[in-house]
Amino acid sequence: MSIIYINTYQFAAAVEAAGPVQNFMDDGADDAVNGVIPLTGGNPFWIDVVPANADLDYSGSNTFNRVMDGSLSTSVFWTGDQYSQGNVLRARLELVPRIISAGEISTVRIYGRNFSTNPTYIPYDAQLLDSSKTAISGTSVSLVAPAQWHDIPVLGDPYYLEISCTAGSNRRLNLYAIEVNGSILIDT
Repeated sequence: MSIIYINTYQFAAAVEAAGPVQNFMDDGADDAVNGVIPLTGGNPFWIDVVPANADLDYSGSNTFNRVMDGSLSTSVFWTGDQYSQGNVLRARLELVPRIISAGEISTVRIYGRNFSTNPTYIPYDAQLLDSSKTAISGTSVSLVAPAQWHDIPVLGDPYYLEISCTAGSNRRLNLYAIEVNGSILIDT
C-alpha cells in the first residue's frame, strides 16, 4: 500500500476500501455533544448536529464509527425526531479543508437508504454547502431505498456535506458510507 500525503492528511491508496484514513470521531461515539460528534484532541469533523445531544443510532450499535469503517454492510439508523434514539435531524461533515483542499472536490457519494420503499417513510436528503454553510443550488438528493450509492452533484465550491430531514414522524435513514473523489472515508 502506498501512502499519498495531501493537505497534511494521510490517504491510503489500496483496493476498494481506499480512502482518507483519519480519526474522524472518538471511538465508540454514540451521542452528539454540544452539536458535534466528539473528537478528543482535535476539531470535530461532524458539526452542527441537531439536536445538539442527538443519539446517533436507533439500532443501539452505540457507535457512529459504523458509518466510517470502510464497509458497506454496517450502518447507523436515523429516525428524525420520532424517537429518542437515532434522533438526528441534521449533521454536517466538514470537507474543506479537513479532508480535501478547496476547489478539489470532484465527486461526493453517500451509500445509504430510506428504511423502506413504503411511501409512509420519508427519506433524508443530502446536499452540499458552501463555506458560509449556505446550500448550493442543484446539489440536493433524496436518500431513497434500496441501499445504493447516491451521487451528490458537485456544483460551485462545496465545503460541507449536510444530511438532514424535516421534523415529523416516519423519517428514516440507514447511513453506511461516504465517498469523496472516489475514496471511501475511513475512521481509524
